[in-house]
Formats: sequence, structure tokens, C-alpha cells
Amino acid sequence: MEIIIADDFTGASDSGIKFKERNLETKVVWDLEIRKYLDKGNLISLDLDTRNISEEEAYQRTEYIFKQLHMVNSRKIFKKIDSTMRGNITAEINAMLDSKEIDFTVVIPSYPDNNRYLKGGKLYVNDVLLEDTPFYKDVLLPFKSSLATEIISFQSKYKVKRLNKEDISYNFEENICSSLKDNVKIFVCDAETNQDIQEIYDNFSTLNNEFIWSGSAGLANIIAKSLKSKEFDSISQYEPENGIIVALGSTNEVTRKQLQALVLQTDINSIEISAYKLLHSEKLQSEILEIALEIFEYLSEGENVVIYTNASDAEQQKLNDYKLKKNINNRQIGKKISKGLGMIIDEVNRKFKIKNLIMSGGDTAKGIADTINYKEYELFHSIEEGMPLGILQSDNSQIISVTKSGGFGTEDSLVKAYITLGGHFKNGYQRNNTSDGYSNQRQ
Repeated sequence: MEIIIADDFTGASDSGIKFKERNLETKVVWDLEIRKYLDKGNLISLDLDTRNISEEEAYQRTEYIFKQLHMVNSRKIFKKIDSTMRGNITAEINAMLDSKEIDFTVVIPSYPDNNRYLKGGKLYVNDVLLEDTPFYKDVLLPFKSSLATEIISFQSKYKVKRLNKEDISYNFEENICSSLKDNVKIFVCDAETNQDIQEIYDNFSTLNNEFIWSGSAGLANIIAKSLKSKEFDSISQYEPENGIIVALGSTNEVTRKQLQALVLQTDINSIEISAYKLLHSEKLQSEILEIALEIFEYLSEGENVVIYTNASDAEQQKLNDYKLKKNINNRQIGKKISKGLGMIIDEVNRKFKIKNLIMSGGDTAKGIADTINYKEYELFHSIEEGMPLGILQSDNSQIISVTKSGGFGTEDSLVKAYITLGGHFKNGYQRNNTSDGYSNQRQ
């Protein structure tokens, strides 16, 4: 594997970490001029940043990248997609098939380790059908359906076919050969477990065809395990210390429960931000300076802080009214809010030189990384499934960082990340001698 193509920052990170765990040096980058990163002996995980842009822009950006990869073996490319199939998946697959001379792509959205899987052609999250989860309401879901083939077929230029477990286990080569003669270019595979993904991977790997794998971090994990692990020195060490900022731009229900646990269980200070105010350019600078000063005061006193956007019904109504008044969509609002959070972190970083940063939400992470002008994210290891730790790097500084998708994790995920970076529990909560050294149990 040489390159991962993802549609957002956290996706590039949570798939890239699977290869780092095989001791393959892995960096997340977001510079679209990727030729300079190739042939350097490490794996590049590229954030295309297409999750929140138009279908046409996503196609053009994906096409531009794949034209740069015309000399790269197709099986050394992994196209990362969201496990709930949000974003411009169809446009990106169209561009990939248009730009790269391949026979087909294999699509496996399942991510069993995060309890997301495809069964009977339908997507499930935590054993609940997609259409019955908050993800179904997300504006980034391109077509309202729980059927993966319907989501992809909507606006697809190419023929799509679902493969169930029987198609994979019995007469596999005959099934694929017949489908290719019928001009199928996109195979969408049922998979409920990692073993299911492994069987799909093993069977397709026996074929002589040129194709590209497309899937979630669940598929990335299977591909990474197939590679020979390299001999590396132990990973760079870091000393946990105070000076931690947790930045939450996501209003996802999962993130909000994680925020509640973080504030309840740990010594962290909290600052709520009005997302509506961040949308107003005439007030933006004063709002940023005010919040940055409050954060700076906490950090100067050796304390830590979480900043998060107001998710009240009243705030959401203000955002909806603003959206209608300005004739913009939720994607554009999300970008503006992420940029505003990035400007706050940048202002703090100019004064304090941030040491530790936890970011939840792909837009939030990318907005911050872009605004503070950091160029790469070198991955180290996973704190838990879907939550990697690494170093954000610029030309002359670095920040120990943890990233996670807004919808990933358990209620205590942010607590675990915070404690890992050197934060402390409140009195009444403690570590215990579990395998990962973490517990949220009360004394």
C-alpha cells in the first residue's frame, strides 16, 4: 500500500493508523500536490476534504488526484469511504473509474469494530438500521436510503452490484466473471464481521484484474494485516503534561454525551461558544479574541480547557434562520464554524504554543490544522478504535494531537484521550489496573 485517499481528516487518520500499527511510517497530509510524497518509503494518507463540498467539486478534486497516480499500481491505492456512506461517495467513485484504467472497485463500508456493518444490503449502526439513526438525518448522506447500492447507484455512471455472503463463498470467480461481462464496475459487499471482510479480501486478491479497494477503516485494517510488518524503533515518546485543549465542533449526539462525561469526570474547564456568532464576520474577530484570552488564562495557570459549540434548540434555530437568510446550506455553515474554531486555536497558539490538542469532528480537525498552518499529521498509535494519537507538524513546531470522528467512540472516549495526554480525574474518579490503565469507576 502506498496511498490512502480519504474525504476528511479523521477518515484519513483512522484508516492510516491501521498501517502504522504494522510499523509502516504513516503521515496524513492535505496538500493536493501529492507527487512529492510518493516513492519515499512511507504510506501517505491524503485528506481530499471533499465531504462538505459540492458533488461537482468532489469529482474534480478526485479526478485531479487520480491523474497524478496514473503510474501507481491500483492495488497500492485505498479509497477510504465513510462507514455510514456520508459525503460525495458516488462522485468520487465516478472520478476514480474515469481517471484510472481499472476493471472495477470493491466497496466494503462495514466497520465491525465500531459496530457498523452491511447485512442484506442494508447499513446498520450499533445494530440499528441506518434510517433509524441520527446519521440518516445528516445532510451529508447523499441519498436517503439504508440500502448501500441505492446510495451509490444514485448519480452513478457505472453499473452497481451487491455481493452477499453466498456470492463470495460459492462460485466466486464465476460470479465475478459473469458480472464483468455484464459491465458491472462497482461491487458492494455484505460484511458483518472482520472475518467476512477477510474472506472478501482473500477471494478478490486471487484475481488478476486491476481494481481498487474502497471502504472504511474496517477494510483498511484487513489490508494492513496482509502486509509484512517492518522493523521499526519504538515510537517517539511524549511526556504527558498540562496545557491541553479539547476542541469540539460536532453537535453529534455521541460527541455531546462524550462531552458530558469529560466535564463530569475530569478536572477540565469548559467554555461554550456560540456557533451563530462565529458566522458573523463583523463580530468574528472580537469573539475570537475574547475566547482566546479566556483559554490563554486557563493554560497560563497550568489548567486545561474544552471548547464546544452551543447545541441548544434556540441556537439551532438561529443557525437555520441564518441559513435561509444567506441562502447557504449546512455544509457551508459547518465550514464557517470550523474556520472560526481554527482561528481561535491559532490565536491561542500564537501566545502560548499549544502542546496538546484533542479534536472531535473531521471538519473541526481540518479547520484547525489549516488555520494554524500545520502541514502534516504523523500517526503514532490508537488510544482506542477510531481515535489515533499523533503529532501535528509545521516547519518549526509540533502539537501532540488526538483526532476522532464526531460519531465514533463510547461515552468515555474523550475522557480516555484526556487522561492519556496528562489530564486528571476529579476526586471520586480514578484509574484502575485494567489492561489500558483506564477506568471511570468512582472510588
